[in-house]
Amino acid sequence: ARGELTRAEHELADAMAEVAASTVDRVLLGHAAAVDAVHADVEAIRDAVELAADAEDEALSARERAADLLARVRPDRALDDPTAYDVPAGVGERVTALRDELKACEARLASAADKVAYRTTRHDAARAAATALVAPGDTEDLRALLKAVPGNLVDDIARDEQCERKLSREAVDLRTRHALDDVPALAGDGAARVRLPGQGRIADHVEQVTRARAELRAAADAEHELRAQLDLRSRELAALTGIDPPPTPAEWAAARAERDRLWTQICAAPPLTDDRIDEYEHAVELADDLAERIASRAEAAVKRGRLEVDVAHDGRRLVELAARRAEASERQADLDTAWAHAWQLDGLPVPDPHDASVLIDAV
Repeated sequence: ARGELTRAEHELADAMAEVAASTVDRVLLGHAAAVDAVHADVEAIRDAVELAADAEDEALSARERAADLLARVRPDRALDDPTAYDVPAGVGERVTALRDELKACEARLASAADKVAYRTTRHDAARAAATALVAPGDTEDLRALLKAVPGNLVDDIARDEQCERKLSREAVDLRTRHALDDVPALAGDGAARVRLPGQGRIADHVEQVTRARAELRAAADAEHELRAQLDLRSRELAALTGIDPPPTPAEWAAARAERDRLWTQICAAPPLTDDRIDEYEHAVELADDLAERIASRAEAAVKRGRLEVDVAHDGRRLVELAARRAEASERQADLDTAWAHAWQLDGLPVPDPHDASVLIDAV
């Protein structure tokens, strides 16, 4: 430490000798603070020009990417066309409706496959029973009797019996599949007297339910996505909030003024002492530190301000989406209640709207 002090004293003596040997422009020295301020302003302007150039390059690159994306979906539109980003009304609802319709078709296909399997089993059993029958004996008398029957009476009777058996099997199958035997109101010929929603009412309700579910799903998805975005921005803002704010221009000006004052005293009243040297070096270090902090934290301050605006906007938007989701949920609940009232038949459970058409056919 003593060696460093001795070396510092020699360096200071050399510097003082150099200062004493040089000619000082007193006029320029009197405006040292102004010169420093102008120099700082010039540096700030250069930094701002560089930032502006970078921002312009980023904006140009983003515009090129946006134009490329727009050209893929709407090649006949330009970026500045406000209608280029409009989604035709009803497209989202139509996609959801088609998806629900696909599910209904798949359900009907599965039902048809069950019928085919059931009837195949019955056919195989009938074929096996026919094979096991004993070969008939002399059929001459029977043939003579058949020839005596007028017209196609035998064929008509056989066809009617076959049709009756087929209808009976289908009726049993439908009653079993939909548990209609457990509904007292449908016993006997009761099915002809009950009042249930018609096919038109069912189709209208399915359309309304499909639309309500699509609106509720869209609102919930948008709310979930926005909430995730808000959480991310809130965490970023919290991280920036914990950073000390940058020094104010007044603090920097005060530090530079103190540095200039000490330098003026050094130049005006030599010789120098260790205390005066330490005091001046501390003032220079403080002014430089403030300048570095201003430069390093300016970008963070701008980002923090932008995040605060975005978080406030996301919060308001989240409230709007929650209200929209609540409205859609209430609308769907009203539809479910009205649908349940339309099926007030003792023993008959309220069917899903997409299965109601098949149930009505069964009744």
